[in-house]
Amino acid sequence: MKKECFFAILIFFIGSLVFQSCKREGCTNPKAENYDLKAKTDDGSCVICGCTNPNAINYDSEATNDDGSCIIYGCTNPDADNYNPDATTDDGSCIIKGCTNPDAENYNPDATEDDGSCIIYGCTDPNALNYNPEATDDDGSCTYNDPKGEGVFWVDTDYGIGTISVYVEGTFEGKITSFYSTGTPDCGASGCVTIERDPGSYSFYAESQLGIYWNGSITISSGGCKRMRLYITKEGKSSISINEEVVNSFVTPFEEIMKPI
Repeated sequence: MKKECFFAILIFFIGSLVFQSCKREGCTNPKAENYDLKAKTDDGSCVICGCTNPNAINYDSEATNDDGSCIIYGCTNPDADNYNPDATTDDGSCIIKGCTNPDAENYNPDATEDDGSCIIYGCTDPNALNYNPEATDDDGSCTYNDPKGEGVFWVDTDYGIGTISVYVEGTFEGKITSFYSTGTPDCGASGCVTIERDPGSYSFYAESQLGIYWNGSITISSGGCKRMRLYITKEGKSSISINEEVVNSFVTPFEEIMKPI
């Protein structure tokens, strides 16, 4: 009887252990950090680390704990109109409105779209010499054609009479030292005599080293360049002509003519 009772108890105990083993609870997900190989019933205790943000490209629907690995593309610049605070990687889509002109006072190197706010100081008068079409604010720097004008005295060939000294209103202005056989020199050309005066008419006198002379008047216009050619003919008659009209004639060994071009 005792033997039969003992076996009965033993069988009950073993059966109880088997029963307990069959209903063991724990984490049954192999991906979990705390996966229990022996667990038969999942008790919701699984811990799975991963990205828990559904907007991320690497979102893990099974993750229970966010491990900071989420990858979300978007604009990461807080100053942008389309800033995404959840974005972890900038995809170049940021939209920042501002001044995109590097020459502007308020240039924004981060701006992607110009909003017309650029401030550029300069001359805003189209009639000025230094007009800046990009200027938004006039800074008083505009410059205009000099009210003065210029005149240049020159010869077109070497007459063999040496250098020619030029005087305007009795003041020595310089010497003509070379000639231009082709073309017409500009004011300031080398070898010529250039004067600068306010607009008006000025008397002049020119004399070569051999005593050949010219005299007359030159009219200066604002911003212009009056070209006065001094030359000699072979007839022995000297004349001074202005604008092709003879205004004075006299006889000398050469004809000396001042002809405007």
